[in-house]
Amino acid sequence: MDNKGAQSMFFTLLSEIQNRCEDANIYFLPTYGNTVDFSKYFKDINIVYDDERYNDFSYNMYSYLKKFIKTKINTLIMKTLHRNRVFAFSDIIKICDVMFDISGFAISNKFSQEHNLRNIRYIREAKNNGAIVILMPQSFGPFSYDWEDEKAFNTMKNVICSADIIYARENDGYLSLKNKYDVKNLHISPDVVLCGNLLLH
Repeated sequence: MDNKGAQSMFFTLLSEIQNRCEDANIYFLPTYGNTVDFSKYFKDINIVYDDERYNDFSYNMYSYLKKFIKTKINTLIMKTLHRNRVFAFSDIIKICDVMFDISGFAISNKFSQEHNLRNIRYIREAKNNGAIVILMPQSFGPFSYDWEDEKAFNTMKNVICSADIIYARENDGYLSLKNKYDVKNLHISPDVVLCGNLLLH
């Protein structure tokens, strides 16, 4: 959440949810790799950490250990700052009714295999636990992955297509999803921040 654009997207969505669902319990899974004091932003928001993120060794050991240690440090900081407001993803996803993805730009060959499959895992686990999944306006593609074999392609396709609604921010992303994975539940929409009170109607 060091990124100002990501902050704007989150606050816009948060405001719209709170205006319509005052009693909603909101859980936020932030991007790791920073040490932002979340209490400056989220006084009543529950924070989620990805407790399954480093359960595989699909990348080299040095990278694994570096990311593992950084994640453990950030999780410890969050737990220290927020005590009873920090929860494991594997627990929260079981009671989640709706998952809004406001990544902005996460599923693309511009990012690593681990990064792509991690975001796909969030969608898959949400759907497996009966949650509605909405991918808010964001950029998608390109999808010319050098690691994508038939199994990975089918996983990507099945999981992406399982999302209840997907909003592409640009025409290129819309066409990339259509052409690569034949996504049906797909729409073009402006950025979340530009939508403002048009959201969730």
